Amino acid sequence: MRDELSSRDRLLLSIDCDEPDHVPLWNRGGIPYRYFIGSDVDVPWPNQFERIRHSLKAGIDDVAYISPPKFLQRDVKIKISKRHPPGERHPLLIKEYRTPKGVLSKIVRQTPDWPHGDDIPLISDHAAASGRSVKDWVEKPEDLEVLSYLFRDPKEREIEEFAGKAEKIERFAEEHEVLLVAHEVTYLGSAVMWLCGFIKGVTASIRRPEFLDRLLDIIHEWNMMALRLLVDVCDLDLIVHYGWYDSTEFWSPRAYRRFIFPRMKEEVDFTHKNKVRFGYSMASGAMPLLETFKEMNIDLLYGIDPVQGGYDMERAKREIGDTVCLWGGVNGHVTLEHGGREEVRDAVRRAISTLAPGGGFILSSVGRIYSEVPTSNIRAMIEAWRELADYPKSKPKIPNPAI
Repeated sequence: MRDELSSRDRLLLSIDCDEPDHVPLWNRGGIPYRYFIGSDVDVPWPNQFERIRHSLKAGIDDVAYISPPKFLQRDVKIKISKRHPPGERHPLLIKEYRTPKGVLSKIVRQTPDWPHGDDIPLISDHAAASGRSVKDWVEKPEDLEVLSYLFRDPKEREIEEFAGKAEKIERFAEEHEVLLVAHEVTYLGSAVMWLCGFIKGVTASIRRPEFLDRLLDIIHEWNMMALRLLVDVCDLDLIVHYGWYDSTEFWSPRAYRRFIFPRMKEEVDFTHKNKVRFGYSMASGAMPLLETFKEMNIDLLYGIDPVQGGYDMERAKREIGDTVCLWGGVNGHVTLEHGGREEVRDAVRRAISTLAPGGGFILSSVGRIYSEVPTSNIRAMIEAWRELADYPKSKPKIPNPAI
């Protein structure tokens, strides 16, 4: 495998839809530590710096991640309590944000698999599940006024504190020539589901369009706060939007155009104006939105899953692969976790042969590699990638059905 470029240059060339020296392997969340130490038992990385050092030494691409904090209004008070009423199998956990505009509250059943201890994050898949959620954060118009009050732009001292933390990560990224990425720090449709619950979130575009517009405006302003802080403080290469619940599994294409697209376009344009590339993560329900992604002018699309995600890789490459870098190609759950070594190798072969020619492809599993994935399958993915990764490659011969 040819290795002539720095990891940063290789990924940037790929994101810009050019051919680097070889197809990058950048796995979201990194390659597990157990792969490098020859173990089948998961061992947590001590920090992202060690993960990056191990990855680069093995010829695998990796990036340095940075996340901006949110800043609560100073007069917002948080109260957490618990009760166990008769008839409830599990205790009820209650969190309140008490503000001058009113109280925003959430109630969940604290089931044995609840991962957040005695807290309820404002943003959480686990809290939005209908079987666990007793009361959602946002249910009525009055809740929107409280929600809009929660967060503020940072003060000068807070910006300086974040800049100090960011500088250490930036220096490391520059020294090791890796991308500096703010990963999944903005969200739109996904936050609607987290704040309203999945059922009410899905139906809001039909039943409560004005309510939904106001909610999305609030979320969008949170995103713009984060983007302004990031571009002011950091020399970023890439910002990735969390779009898992923006997809057509939750929004019709018409609803996406009406509610998500204009706000996304503003975020993409702002990011590009500040000379930072913009990525979007969406692991399923994306095929009806391909042309919309192109119109939105995103640089990178993560989540290309041909097994569970419904991605037609040939069509995605043909329709947007000239301007949008495609990132993924290997299913995490069915293929990596439950498939055999040859099935994994075949998935890598198909992904590279379909998506790599002409450039604009980054190989990855879709979804993080969890403890259930055998180390032997991680090894099979990496071995197949090393055998097949070199550029240049011939352009794919994909017939255009319109001709």
